[in-house]
Amino acid sequence: MGFVIVYRWEIRPGKESQFRQSWEALSQQYCQLYGAEAARLHRGEEQVWMAWTAWPSREQYFLAMERGVPDPEIVEAMDAAVSRRLEPEFLVLEATVE
Repeated sequence: MGFVIVYRWEIRPGKESQFRQSWEALSQQYCQLYGAEAARLHRGEEQVWMAWTAWPSREQYFLAMERGVPDPEIVEAMDAAVSRRLEPEFLVLEATVE
C-alpha cells in the first residue's frame, strides 16, 4: 500500500511561475532527500492548483515531516505565491497498474 497526500492552494494572480518553480524544487528535495516516490502538480480553474505526492508509507511521510523542510527559503517563496491554503487529503492507496 502507498500513501498519497493531496494538496490544494489558491495562487495569487501573477505568481503562478514563482509557485510552480518553488513547488518543483521542494518536491525534488522531498524525493531525493526524504524518499517521496513521486509528485505531480496540476492547475485547475480559478487559480486553484492541486498537487499530490506519493510516499512508500504513512510512517515515512510523517518521519519526513518531523525532519522539517529541506530548504526554508523555497517554502517562503512558495508561500508568498499562495493566497489561500486548502486542507490536504491523506489517502492510503493500493497501486493496481504501474
